[in-house]
Amino acid sequence: MTRSMPSSQDDSLPLSQRQQDRLAAARQRAMQQFEQRHEQPAALAEKVSLWVLRHTLLVRRGTVALSLALLTGMGFWLSESLLLEESVDTRVLSQELPLDAFLDPQFSDGLRE
Repeated sequence: MTRSMPSSQDDSLPLSQRQQDRLAAARQRAMQQFEQRHEQPAALAEKVSLWVLRHTLLVRRGTVALSLALLTGMGFWLSESLLLEESVDTRVLSQELPLDAFLDPQFSDGLRE
């Protein structure tokens, strides 16, 4: 335990001798119970809860790593698609033009320009 009760030297909490004795006895009982419990093997519920805690931590870390990889991949894909110049044919043919527009004799002249 990292926290402790204020000592009797602390002026903010003057403790009587009886209170100090009771606090010392309570601490002693708590330490004995802790040592007894520490020597016992872990119960099944404790083992299961520790297993769940460890594995959900791995799942959370994996989810974060996968999300970062996905975002990085999408960023590269978007930057690559924005940097590539499309040819005139691709730009024209990607639009939905009526079939008659392709049959027009001046259509191919417009592509050459």
